[in-house]
Formats: sequence, structure tokens, C-alpha cells
Amino acid sequence: MAARRPSMRSTASVDFSGPFFRKDPEKTIMENMHTFMQGIADEGAKAAREGLMTGSGGRAMIRELGDRVADHVIGRTSALSGKRWAAAAVIQVLNEGYDDRAGTSLMAAASYVEGRTAAIRRVTRNINANKADLTKGLE
Repeated sequence: MAARRPSMRSTASVDFSGPFFRKDPEKTIMENMHTFMQGIADEGAKAAREGLMTGSGGRAMIRELGDRVADHVIGRTSALSGKRWAAAAVIQVLNEGYDDRAGTSLMAAASYVEGRTAAIRRVTRNINANKADLTKGLE
């Protein structure tokens, strides 16, 4: 008579109680992306303001507002309506809230100063270079 083999039951188990399972991984990843993009927006706006201030001592203030273009640079990760973007950041001169004359004066000054300093173009180019590094290998 053949020898009987002992029963081989699996006793392996998976513990679903760790930190990965207590949170929603997709939500966590998206929150991390939002935080990362807000950092890009904040740092980009800071760099653009610094660049726009280059040579400002020799330029007149904005005629209708009495301040500098750099004072109106913002970085944001949501639409002006308030809707948050999934993974985008914008650095811009914002003329929202001004009457037509003041808004036009601000944007004319912004165009002139950007033409002289290329501050926003430079920041955008650097952000695009960083973005390329983030997507490397995913093509």
C-alpha cells in the first residue's frame, strides 16, 4: 500500500492593515501631484517676479496703478472659476478686478517688461525642462 502524504494546506495570509490600505492610493497620488504643481506655481511666480524686477530702477511705474508689473504676477493651479486642475500650473500677470483702463495699462506694461526681461518665458522654459524629466521613460 502506498504511503499517504500529509495534507498540504496553505496558511499564507495577507495583512491589509498597513498604511497603504488605510488610505486611497489614487487620492494620495493626486494630492501629491497637486502639492507638487502648487510648488511649481509658487516657485515659478517668485522667479518671474524677480526677473521682472531686473532693471526696474530705470523704468517708470505702471501709469494707471503706480506699482510694478512684478506686483501682479501669480502662480496658480486652478481656473479663475475656482476649479482645481489635475496636473497643471500657470504663472501669469493677472489683471482681474481692474477697470478697462487700469487693466490695459497693466498688460501693456507687462508686455513691455516681458519683452525686455523674458522673465516669464525663462521660467516657463525651465518648468518645461523639469516636466520632461518627470515623464522620462513613460513614452
